[in-house]
Amino acid sequence: MILEFAVENFRSIKNRQVFSLIAESSKIKGENVFEVSLPNGGSVRLLKTALIYGANASGKSNFIKALGNLIQMISRRISGAGRPIRSYNPFLFSTNTVAEPTVFELTFVFEEVKYRYKVAFNLTQILEEELVFSPKGQTQRIFERHGGPQDLLHKIKLGKNFGNKEIEVFNNQLALNKFGTDTPHELLTKVYVYFNSIDVSNAVRGASNNMQVRQVSQTLSESDHQPILKRLEKLIRVADTKIDSLELLQSEERERLVGRNGETVRKTLGSTRLNTMVYGVHKVYDAGQEVGDERLPFDEESEGTRALFWRGGLILEKLEQGGVLVFDELDNSLHPKLVKFLVQLFSNSRSNPNHAQLIFATHEVTLLDRDMFRTDQIWFTEKNQYGETELFSAQDFDGVREDVPFDKWYMAGKFGGLPKIEDVESIFNHE
Repeated sequence: MILEFAVENFRSIKNRQVFSLIAESSKIKGENVFEVSLPNGGSVRLLKTALIYGANASGKSNFIKALGNLIQMISRRISGAGRPIRSYNPFLFSTNTVAEPTVFELTFVFEEVKYRYKVAFNLTQILEEELVFSPKGQTQRIFERHGGPQDLLHKIKLGKNFGNKEIEVFNNQLALNKFGTDTPHELLTKVYVYFNSIDVSNAVRGASNNMQVRQVSQTLSESDHQPILKRLEKLIRVADTKIDSLELLQSEERERLVGRNGETVRKTLGSTRLNTMVYGVHKVYDAGQEVGDERLPFDEESEGTRALFWRGGLILEKLEQGGVLVFDELDNSLHPKLVKFLVQLFSNSRSNPNHAQLIFATHEVTLLDRDMFRTDQIWFTEKNQYGETELFSAQDFDGVREDVPFDKWYMAGKFGGLPKIEDVESIFNHE
């Protein structure tokens, strides 16, 4: 469960910007908040969902990309010693930052214990890395990193509660990566698994829908995912897609369909190497009477239906297992009413018994519904005159009550985060 995520010197984000899922003291919309117990009788109230608005190129995607890059740096095997760190992408429009380190910092709760993980890096090496936690209410260091700028290997020194042990890592490799892919550790390998449970998805590129559909299909074909598949089937039905049911077919089953459905399936078979494909089952009618059904490969379904399938699959899986799900433009290719339904799944205690969290960026103003969200759930990004992204919350503004019309205030420019567009004729001036 995420408490806060801070980013500094990454793409359009120059100065430290902090995004928080810690709920304010307000008791309004209590279904949007859950409480986590901490050691020594403490607790913290967290938000189940948060959304980020902003003009095009204001930096909301860069914030989500930062979190995604942190997860990738931890989870993916490095390509080898001496290789550049691909996630290094500093703010370029200032001479003060172009060669300075990027900094990511995540504060989270795992197994009812609060952790804070921080990493700073440049193109060639990790400059700083530390992990602290508070298992008994008092902050203790789990590990810290030591190494010089010319050292190919850095030393990871574990805290005194872990024997002050030292472990070597490459200078371009995170310690958490090593503890997850190479050197097992009773606690740190669990932390690595936690980071892997944070799913960051890009819903912007429609062309990725087919790939995402196939990946989700492969996951849902596993025996332990059958309940999620059944729920996804219901979700697609209630979304009025005219799909009656779903079928996940293995290679040998697909071969039998080639003779019946002809070239459509044969072409689809040639476009994928995966063992599993999803089909939408549609009812067939004759003179208004149902006479059978027809299976249509999902490659032939609409962009919106494919988007609903893979995003709905990820959402239902996260609701089942708990954890954090992040989308860049969740609403892309989906009707606003359907997006509201998907978001509300996280607020409902029956559909979200494990307190999964959803973070997403969007342009869809109709989602700014005061009946759905609290002020601390609504965030904005805006670039200042120097091209620097600034991140702020609706609750940062004076006079913003929970009953104000968020959508109208936003469109009126009271929250910022809107593009500053000149009149139509301005592009033809001075011709």
